[in-house]
Amino acid sequence: MSLGAQIVTEVLAKRPAITYYAIIESALVYTIKKLTDLSLPIYKMSYGLLNKRWFSKAQFKMSFLPMSFFEQYYQDSVRMSKESLVNMLISNGNYDLPQTIRETTAKVLIIAGDQELKVMIKSAQRLHQTIAGSELYLAEHMRHGELSLGHPQQFVEILKSFFE
Repeated sequence: MSLGAQIVTEVLAKRPAITYYAIIESALVYTIKKLTDLSLPIYKMSYGLLNKRWFSKAQFKMSFLPMSFFEQYYQDSVRMSKESLVNMLISNGNYDLPQTIRETTAKVLIIAGDQELKVMIKSAQRLHQTIAGSELYLAEHMRHGELSLGHPQQFVEILKSFFE
């Protein structure tokens, strides 16, 4: 989601024939520089909280993953450097959709939750309008990443239908 989805869009834009199918879930494709600039000091100041188990657990609960994945999530959080966290925030917030994505030959499914931030829904719509023949799936009553992480069986059924 988001950063991973941005990577998919970038790959499709740079290598239009790299794949037959692509799934893009919750990609932010609008630059939100002002919000990123405002968030940056907060991320820098709160970096130390990543090492706190209680903070990681609170963040993890918003990810819709089963608790059996928490320890791996926590260990990954502890290993993340402040520089990496800041770079991820900057990269994510400064990303803008390359117009060369229009050239992709892949059959593309674009997914977003209808309870996500408006910019995420607008991003999904922009992708759908830009990529000819793409399909847009707005997951009802779902937030960022909730479909694939919180409802994996439903997600798989949607993918099966897409690949038919």
